[in-house]
Amino acid sequence: MSLSHIVLFTGLWLAACEPINYMHDARGDATGDVINNADPKVATDLQTSDPNLGDPDTGDPPGGDLMLGDSTPEADAVGDPWAGDTVQGDTQPGDNELAGDTAPVAPCITPPCWLLADSATLDCVNANNWLHPCPSAGQDYAGQDGAVALPVPNVSAAGLTRSDALNGLTWSLAIAEDVNYLEAAAHCGGLTTAAYEDWRMPSVAELVSLLDLGYSRDAYGPAIDVTQFPGIAERKLWSDTAVPTDAHAVVNFAGALDGTAELDTFGSGTALCVRGSTLSLSRFVAEAEHVVDQKAGLWWQNTNVVGVVGWREVLAACEALVLDNHDDWRLPTIKELMITPLTNVGIATVFVSAATQRYWSATPDVRALWMGPPVAVPVWSFDYAFYQAPMSVAQSSTHLARCVRGP
Repeated sequence: MSLSHIVLFTGLWLAACEPINYMHDARGDATGDVINNADPKVATDLQTSDPNLGDPDTGDPPGGDLMLGDSTPEADAVGDPWAGDTVQGDTQPGDNELAGDTAPVAPCITPPCWLLADSATLDCVNANNWLHPCPSAGQDYAGQDGAVALPVPNVSAAGLTRSDALNGLTWSLAIAEDVNYLEAAAHCGGLTTAAYEDWRMPSVAELVSLLDLGYSRDAYGPAIDVTQFPGIAERKLWSDTAVPTDAHAVVNFAGALDGTAELDTFGSGTALCVRGSTLSLSRFVAEAEHVVDQKAGLWWQNTNVVGVVGWREVLAACEALVLDNHDDWRLPTIKELMITPLTNVGIATVFVSAATQRYWSATPDVRALWMGPPVAVPVWSFDYAFYQAPMSVAQSSTHLARCVRGP
């Protein structure tokens, strides 16, 4: 197996502000809200008599949306009835499409949402070197992972637990080392951490949410935030995801080893336990020429890209795709492929013509570049065949592809 890892509008302060007093405000104003003239709410909402916390517009009824007269929170256009998008007249949340668009994309359709944290992939590449800055739309190599703004990890610590605000999962740092699958399942099933007793084994997709394949800290990992998850680097973590060979998959967070790999049920790994909503295959719903991941807020093209060979050409094909009245398609990241079981028999009727072969991702494998360019830069693909794992492949090789949009 080849090397891989399984793993606001910023407020424009455009007004002449009154003197700031963070400790106490005059005339009965609430403490800490910057404006000291009878504003009843705390925090930096900037406007006299604004009844809501956190937005900078006088008389705007909900908090935090920046626009006078907007009826919903977040950074919406005036009169837009939905939270989170910035186009006036768009009737659906979060997707930033043209006015009159009726199809939602993000954050998700059926809460609780399960947004995937992207790797800290800040760099773009061409065939043999870094590209700084990343290419813009219409340029060669546009649309790769480092150029796409996706959610980044948002993990908070409390004692022996770590909570991810993007997907609602909570992890216990009370790990069990050098255990087989049955022992790992027993450990999680009997665990009590922070007074919680509903711990369980994670799925591959849940473990993948912790992966950092950006290698922004070191050429060979570790592929996880070791400040939040000490003791996890260099380990193979058990999942409850069964593989066709009557074994269970592990996710490897070691910097120089593969990510997903099959491991016999009686092999040795580490148990990292989780609690929170699980991801069901029922989250995938076919709509016209695409499939919607209702939890992750992703739209998947429901046919394979045809007529192109090589990574650069596939990137361009997804960038140019217009499908179901949308033109913001892109090649998926390796982590998006890893949480989307295109060939799972449970959803075979949803994803049309998906094949148990390798699929291109938009994520370059930059480890070789850390050793010094110029060098042929490989790209991560995901092997839906026997390995069920990411595979580092040459940019000139031939693989399948499906485009995605969102979240």
